[in-house]
Amino acid sequence: MTVSSNTTETFKVVTTKSGRVVVERPVSAAENVFNVGGSTLVLTADNCVVADGKLPSLMDTESSVDAYALLGVLRLAHTSHLLVVTHRVLAATVQAHKIWRVTGAIAVPISAPYPNDLSKAKRELKEKDLAKFLLDQSLLESTLEVANSGHLYYSSSYDLTHSIQHNYFSYQVNPSDTVVDDRYFFNHHLMHPISSLASASTNVPWVYKMICGFVGGIDIPVQHDPTASPLTFTTVLVSRLSTARLGTRYVRRGLDMQGNAANSVEMEQIVFNHDFHSDAGISSFVQLRGSAPLVWSQERDLAYRPEMHLKDFKENADVWGSVEQHLKDLKRQYIGDLSVSGGRDFGQIVCVNLLDDAGFEGALTKAYQSAINRFSDEKVQYEEFPMNKWCRNMNYKNMSILVNRVHQPLVNSQVFVANGDVPFTSQTLAHGNRSRPFKVSKLQTGVTRVSCLDSLDRTNLTCSILALHMLPSQIQSLVNPEFAKPNLKPYYSPVSATQNSSEPIDEATETGLIRSHVQKSKLQLSNLWADSGDAISLLYAGTRALKSDVTRTGSRQKIRGPLDDGLNSLTRYYLNHFSDGKKQDAYDIWSGKVSGRDEIWNTFGGDENPVWTDRARSSLRPFLPETGVLGAVVPKPVRDGLEPLLQETRGFVGGVAGASVDALKGSVPVWLLRRGHATSTLKVANASRRGSQAALEGDAQAGNRAGVDKQRRVVSYAGFLASTAKIYAPKKVTNVTEFAMAMLAAMYILAVARLFRVRGSNFVDRPSLDDKALDELALD
Repeated sequence: MTVSSNTTETFKVVTTKSGRVVVERPVSAAENVFNVGGSTLVLTADNCVVADGKLPSLMDTESSVDAYALLGVLRLAHTSHLLVVTHRVLAATVQAHKIWRVTGAIAVPISAPYPNDLSKAKRELKEKDLAKFLLDQSLLESTLEVANSGHLYYSSSYDLTHSIQHNYFSYQVNPSDTVVDDRYFFNHHLMHPISSLASASTNVPWVYKMICGFVGGIDIPVQHDPTASPLTFTTVLVSRLSTARLGTRYVRRGLDMQGNAANSVEMEQIVFNHDFHSDAGISSFVQLRGSAPLVWSQERDLAYRPEMHLKDFKENADVWGSVEQHLKDLKRQYIGDLSVSGGRDFGQIVCVNLLDDAGFEGALTKAYQSAINRFSDEKVQYEEFPMNKWCRNMNYKNMSILVNRVHQPLVNSQVFVANGDVPFTSQTLAHGNRSRPFKVSKLQTGVTRVSCLDSLDRTNLTCSILALHMLPSQIQSLVNPEFAKPNLKPYYSPVSATQNSSEPIDEATETGLIRSHVQKSKLQLSNLWADSGDAISLLYAGTRALKSDVTRTGSRQKIRGPLDDGLNSLTRYYLNHFSDGKKQDAYDIWSGKVSGRDEIWNTFGGDENPVWTDRARSSLRPFLPETGVLGAVVPKPVRDGLEPLLQETRGFVGGVAGASVDALKGSVPVWLLRRGHATSTLKVANASRRGSQAALEGDAQAGNRAGVDKQRRVVSYAGFLASTAKIYAPKKVTNVTEFAMAMLAAMYILAVARLFRVRGSNFVDRPSLDDKALDELALD
């Protein structure tokens, strides 16, 4: 859907001349069942309070913006900002609840005075503050790119960060044993300064809980009875990206030491009668996808497929603790409750592994199976299905073999079924202004966890197939009261899990009729899942999903499919090696890995920071000034294009002239060295910070860097040549021109690395804010 929102739902965000930001109470807050403890939200550089009173007068107003929602407070090195949603479109509805997609967001500075552009900043700020300002602008830009990516969603009336079943557990009178936390609350960290103002008796209406991922919905006609007219059912897909190990493709792999998986996404398929006013039945089916649940990594080194590092859980108790914690967490989230109405719990965690069983991925497969065997829990089932082998020569019809294998645990895990009005935010299930109580008749007591190497392409195809397989059961539960009851005995599949039959499993006549009608809408449903797969792939790998033609149509397009996959694969290579560092910094800010003015500034080296101090000095002393004779003669596009190259050259020449190799004990040729410049650096901070030289020893090109000060930077002519190419290389790849430039830049940098025999890992774009994950995964 692309319906624009009603402008009457906006509220004012006002910046005063003194630098305060005052936020009007949202209109929708008047309908809230709790007391609103004030009419305005007032933010200063260091504080956030709810106050009574009106908006500032026109005389005291510096600027004003109409907002639909707030994303939270972003505290950077120099200035704090309030992130505000200014544009949105309707993505889907869950009964009466509207789900909005964020399409536009801005940052409102919380300070006075605040320079709104670089020219003003250079005039008003001292060198140290200018360095912080430049750092802020870089981090703010990447943070807003996430906000404006079109992947953030929210509802003003419904908690979208949890599945319907988990919301039921959260709001019911007798709390469930199931763990329901905020791992899918994407702006939880940024919203904390505002949400912390709430109390048991006072609601804060400015808290908007966002998810990152995908939401979409379609209507499908289904005839459930040969003698009845078809009914229209709305199918909504919600994909929620976890913030627990948020990151990009090669920066975040596998598990961290707390058992959190990279690229972890909860996918919920919600089905309800389009005419929910007359029939309030609703069902949901949840799946999970995420990186292979082992401690493993791939260091970017310009190789198309970087070398894999897998930690052995048999030799390391901490590593096994991470794997064990992850599997226990799955049980606590998804099979922690018995079925309602006296039904028994027959659900399982089904770990579907799509990795190859030999070759590059074989080690992961072997370790994965070994981990499940060691965990030894009847509630956790392992299903190995090397898709590349089973679907060789584009024979994707063999995916039905996997469906038959997991059909039994899927049926035993059931789907969530309820009847009534889905509760509004902040309303308990026992109370509230609802005409129809929300009564649950069946719970989902298990989940499938699907993974491949990236947990993107093969994984999304598999999840879409399993979801379409379960959709008739969801619809049947809504139209037939007998199917809405929990299982009283376990279902046993007529097809053994060890058999490799692709013949469809016989099922009830009623479900078979529904399945035949669902097949008529297969293209719409497949496109919905393909759109979700593209969104998750863009967030993690930077491009749309591979094999999306198979997901959308069920078959491979012989020419267009491989061609699109090839272009996307090359684009991923470029972005993952030369662009993902800054993107990872943005993710770390959103997830709260690093926060606060001092912490962010100190992470970049504090007052002795060579990177941003150099940039501040370069801004104050440009080669091509904006004013004077040169400013009048040299066109702005030429000036903007040449200035970075001139600054890079000046830094390099100055570095070579002042280079000293005393601390390096002559292990690196003098002609390869320089120090002190930003973009040509080969960082040694990570190694010195974790006190280990293991990763550096044996590197014949970089040499032994023991004893090098944390702020030193060892760089080379190769680094200079590569960094000058990066100046003009595209930061994004959205069209043919940018793709061509990206490929030229990548080939050039790869050639430089080979020519000078420098490790490729020295040329990749690394994150700056959080190296904890790298420290954890460093080889012993």
